[in-house]
Amino acid sequence: MRFLASTVMSALILTTSALAGTPVKPENISKAAGTYTKGRLYLPELEFDFGMVPQEASISHSFWIQNKGLDTLEIIQIKPG
Repeated sequence: MRFLASTVMSALILTTSALAGTPVKPENISKAAGTYTKGRLYLPELEFDFGMVPQEASISHSFWIQNKGLDTLEIIQIKPG
């Protein structure tokens, strides 16, 4: 179960990085969200290879998200890939 959770979390984070450059329709941005314009998403690591993993093994890996912009980074939506 942990492997599945780690895999799903990894997919969500990778999808976030892929969607970071995708334009958002103005009607999908709240007025408060529109005030943050200079945040910039940075993922130092885009993928991780677990290699050979024995069945029933419990493994995990964390992906760090950094804001390299000049203002607050607001993640409005994450869609699984």
